[in-house]
Amino acid sequence: MHEIVQLLAVECQQPIVVMKRGIILNMAKTEEKIAFSKRLAELCEEKGLKDRGRQTALRKVCGLKQQSVNKWFNGEAVPEYENSVALCKYFNCHYEWLMTGRGEKYMEPTAIKTERDIETEEFVEVLRKLPNDDFRQVTSTGQNLAVYLISKKHENNGN
Repeated sequence: MHEIVQLLAVECQQPIVVMKRGIILNMAKTEEKIAFSKRLAELCEEKGLKDRGRQTALRKVCGLKQQSVNKWFNGEAVPEYENSVALCKYFNCHYEWLMTGRGEKYMEPTAIKTERDIETEEFVEVLRKLPNDDFRQVTSTGQNLAVYLISKKHENNGN
């Protein structure tokens, strides 16, 4: 069906095989799935994703059901290629490292984005789509709300 170009590892007659474009087809060994889940948890921790909410965040990134993502964290499965690529983009990490633990982890060590950074970027994109009048109204309201919340926080900290 697929041409095997490179054999990455062979243990106990259960190889990890790679297709021509470097796509991992079969990660059969349980230990390898568990190792993947540890790398995924490591990326989540470094990105600042709390234990509660990690799966939901990644489910949204890949557009999957909770059950699929749950299997990744439990070492029962690994993501399909498209989802692995989505994870790599989300975490800014190399595909090879995510799937095998080999090579460099991050594309650019300083480019790790937090959940807040991503939410801010998404909000800015929504603002850019607004007509000018609506944009001014939303930014003015948002600034006023932020000033109010900051002043409330300072009041509560002072009392």
